[in-house]
Amino acid sequence: MLEHDWFDDSNDCGAHSHRPTATAVNEVTAVFAAAPIDNPDGSTGINMIHDYGQGGLFTGGNLIPDADGVLTLGVNSDEFVAIKNTNFSPNRHGYFHYVLMPHRYNTTSGSSGQAELPGDDLIVSLQCYLSNHNVAHTIMHELGHNLLLRHGGFENLNNKPNYNSVMNYNYQFPGVDNNCTPPGDGVLDYSYGTNITLDENNLNESDGICNGVDWDWNGNSVIENGIAFNLNPAYDFTLDIHQDYNDWANLSLSGLNDADGAFPLTEIITEDPLPDWITSQPPVIDTE
Repeated sequence: MLEHDWFDDSNDCGAHSHRPTATAVNEVTAVFAAAPIDNPDGSTGINMIHDYGQGGLFTGGNLIPDADGVLTLGVNSDEFVAIKNTNFSPNRHGYFHYVLMPHRYNTTSGSSGQAELPGDDLIVSLQCYLSNHNVAHTIMHELGHNLLLRHGGFENLNNKPNYNSVMNYNYQFPGVDNNCTPPGDGVLDYSYGTNITLDENNLNESDGICNGVDWDWNGNSVIENGIAFNLNPAYDFTLDIHQDYNDWANLSLSGLNDADGAFPLTEIITEDPLPDWITSQPPVIDTE
């Protein structure tokens, strides 16, 4: 369960609200409903509940009164904890993740978000790029950190072309692949761990990422075997072994009992700035 509290502001692109729309949260709900998780009653999937102040039983999510729409620091800071203590009911602790949605955090950060790993607190800070797509994908990415997923699944190694998850920067905004080729195809999902392992010291291009769909890693228009090539230069310059990971089989709820402000007990994952291909486009703010 997630409680979403948000800021309204006029930074960078005129007056706007960071309140998530029903469309955005429903996209996340649908992904969890289709999750390959077996339940004791024989059903599958996870019933995701969002409170963004939509009424009825859900009045916990609310607008945070704030002068500038910006957090001075981030998750687990005194400011964050004070906001949570004022706006998050104590009886939700251990059940709800707390999602704070400012314009930005750390005063000038261009990052899309920040989260505890594991934990129950996260920030979604998309500035002026509040399309339903971006909001849904970033909520699910930051929530994944709360659920003990890293940018490489079980590891920090980012941009692995065979790790088919919204946790991977290759797929956070483009969406995951659904046709056995590295470019993302817009689908929101965690990984199922079905792609083959890739050794950057010894790549077989006829295997691609799914063991059967060719992919020309070095771009020389020849499908080769036994080549050495760096598949994730945006992350590092070393030749590594890239492994997929079954995110869905390894979600952890241990962070729900995380103590607020508990820096020694949890790791904070801070995202890179929004990619240039997003910030070079006009602002997008979906209101439904």
